[in-house]
Amino acid sequence: MRRIWLTRIREAKEMSRAEAAKRSRLSKAFYDQIENGTRNPSVHTAQRIALAIGFDWTLFFTPNECESQTKKEQRDEVHAG
Repeated sequence: MRRIWLTRIREAKEMSRAEAAKRSRLSKAFYDQIENGTRNPSVHTAQRIALAIGFDWTLFFTPNECESQTKKEQRDEVHAG
């Protein structure tokens, strides 16, 4: 499931995915997978991303139902795009 909360925090800091990856010392591809929700970060990686962007790293491991993208929203994006 896509990490909408992470996208919102990153965008609020006016940071691109490439910049977030660079500051986190991750490849852009790996960072993209984490933000898209196809990969889960280790604690160490979560801490690096959080430090680079500026938020509490434990957000990666906290259930956040209101920020999760539902399957219907995902289908709507596919059909709209």
